[in-house]
Amino acid sequence: MTPVEMQFAFEVKLKSIFKDNNIKLFTSDIEIYLNFGDNDVLNKYYQSFDINLESRRALQKLIKQHTFLPLDIINKVSYPQNSIYFNLPVDVKYVVSEWVTIKDVLENLKQIRVYPTSYKNVQLNYENPFRMPDDTICWRVETFDTANQLQLIYAPDRTVDKYEITYIKVPNKISIATNTSSEIDEAFHYEIVDRAVAEAAKDLGKELQLKSINKKLD
Repeated sequence: MTPVEMQFAFEVKLKSIFKDNNIKLFTSDIEIYLNFGDNDVLNKYYQSFDINLESRRALQKLIKQHTFLPLDIINKVSYPQNSIYFNLPVDVKYVVSEWVTIKDVLENLKQIRVYPTSYKNVQLNYENPFRMPDDTICWRVETFDTANQLQLIYAPDRTVDKYEITYIKVPNKISIATNTSSEIDEAFHYEIVDRAVAEAAKDLGKELQLKSINKKLD
């Protein structure tokens, strides 16, 4: 659907709810509700992205890949020492898959899983030889001091050859003025409109209720 088609569908559905009231929203307000619906539908299908083909279809236009190489490593003091920092691409919304290729002292390469964790978990388990990263797993922690920055913690005596991620990007804003459409698959656009209308109806219902109360008080 084009943004104008989404606007028309939105207005028709909204009028069907408020039949006895003269409801009229500005185009800018409709855009806000459509983008709310877009984000709501994105979050819904992200939840089942790993296990559901329909979810991957819904978000297929938002999927991107990125590979970090040693040249991308941020030069800063690392703790623990066997860790490095990278800046995520600015358009990352959700990371859905990640792998790291590590190199041992003999220059052998091995691709291993990356496990997202917290600094609390790092502090609790880093000194435990049975829980710390090894040749099968690497930890990934989002830093507190810098937005969109992450830390990879890996086994001692190893180096990172490359780090690969697949992610869902931040979607473009739906804009009626600039004819910018939703990047969610078109088969799911009516669902976006439905969520937008539901949110608008909730807000307008509260507004009409308040007007009714004030009218009675007058």
